Amino acid sequence: MLPMIAEWPARRARLVCAWAAAAVVAFMIAVVMLNPIVYETDHFADTHFILGAAWRTYQGLTPALDFGHFYGGFTSWVTARAFGVVGPKIQAFDFALLMLFCGFGLSLLLMAWRRVSLLCVALAMLTLATLMFTRYPLEVSESVTRIYATHSFLYNRVGLAIVLIVGLFALLPGQGRMAEVLGGAVAGALLVVVLLTKPTFVILIPAAFLAMAVQARWTGAVAMLLSCGVVLILADPWGARWLASFAYAMAHVGEDTPTDMLLIRAIKVPLHHPIALTFVLAALAVVLMPPPRPWRQVLAGAVMAGAATGMATTMGGGGGQLALPIFILLSLVTVEIARRQRNPLASFPQIGTAVLVFAFALPHAANLLGSAQQGWAHRSLVLIEDGPLADYVSVVRVRPRQLSQQYETLAEGIAHLEGIEGISAMGIVADNNITFEFALQSRPVPGFPLWQRATAPEFAPDSPLPMDVDVILVGHGSHTDRVAGAFLRREMGEDFARCATTAFWQIYARRGAALDACRQRRQPRGDDQNHL
Repeated sequence: MLPMIAEWPARRARLVCAWAAAAVVAFMIAVVMLNPIVYETDHFADTHFILGAAWRTYQGLTPALDFGHFYGGFTSWVTARAFGVVGPKIQAFDFALLMLFCGFGLSLLLMAWRRVSLLCVALAMLTLATLMFTRYPLEVSESVTRIYATHSFLYNRVGLAIVLIVGLFALLPGQGRMAEVLGGAVAGALLVVVLLTKPTFVILIPAAFLAMAVQARWTGAVAMLLSCGVVLILADPWGARWLASFAYAMAHVGEDTPTDMLLIRAIKVPLHHPIALTFVLAALAVVLMPPPRPWRQVLAGAVMAGAATGMATTMGGGGGQLALPIFILLSLVTVEIARRQRNPLASFPQIGTAVLVFAFALPHAANLLGSAQQGWAHRSLVLIEDGPLADYVSVVRVRPRQLSQQYETLAEGIAHLEGIEGISAMGIVADNNITFEFALQSRPVPGFPLWQRATAPEFAPDSPLPMDVDVILVGHGSHTDRVAGAFLRREMGEDFARCATTAFWQIYARRGAALDACRQRRQPRGDDQNHL
């Protein structure tokens, strides 16, 4: 049996596998970019959190420095650049995903020069495409057996994409000094990106340098250090954004995540996929059979896998599929080690890795197509006819054709507010984890949190309502928000007066020009009820 397996990886078979991976990548891009409806079933607040931060960035504010933000702002910056290309609309989110994929794909190609085979590049590229374009959150602890459509947790997938690229560089020496220098330059830049993607991802930086030191690859380590230093100076001098984002995140959730919970999660993440874990261990055994045994690479791989698992413990959810990209990284490394060894059993890691990658990617591709079809079928439910959120609809996944309450609430608020003259020049805040800044292209209120958690520093007892707030929307009845709503009602004082009440909202405006404009509101598209 083993000789038969060993004969499998002919050049033609590897090319077929590479072309199949390229076809799946092209399919994912086509489905995402050609889909006319932006459709969601889950995590409404996360989508608008990301869009809100991107809008503030687009208006010239710096995440974590000019407004409170959990992250250093890389994903906000990319989405803001997408606004500049296709316009500030929700469809720019998908264009931002394409930009991210192209950037990471180019980084992979540069790193792969004189380092990895075509098969490895193709499988890694398919993994990157899956991470960037999937609508199914990897944090969900269930297999891809029903349709999810969400834009949430993008920052986590960006982190895993960087783990894959930097990991391939750190665990596989290049052929020649120039390959090490080029790979180190790419990896160093990506380490700054991961730092500004999520502050807890900082663990990847010392792990990458330690992995290089274990293998005594000093040329690549120096190149990575220089690149990291230069890019950090350009992007975040003195690490100010990282420090601010870390402090803000700790203020929000630090006490809610005890160390023992993180340790338990670190154990659970890899154990969610025992078959994939078993394959990786078997592939490792294959490359450890013939001498000289790559013990240094094995130790470096353990360092990188440990750091990646540590990152995954701060990604939320129950573990889900977060370990699969890490296992794919390790399996790709065994493929390349076996190839360089001319290992007679090299086909085992090659076949197993191909199966692992396609088993990861194809369900997500199917979910992508299913969500696109479902979105088209729900196009008649769209409530927002024009503006930045045109052709966007959010439904309840477990009850098809039922709109999510937050979407209905947002749509009604937009329908009312857009009739107020000069609304885009006003500062608007609302409760229920809803933001109107991006939806109405209005002036940002940086002192009001985009993620309305009870522990938000902006809601502290001694924190006043920002002076640049002109209009306040507070949910009433069954839509009362006990966190943000209570804060807004307490802090608006006598400076604001109620100017309108809708099915979902009580709307207040600052006394003066804002209140006059609110009371003289015109009907831009007919009665509000026509939109709900």
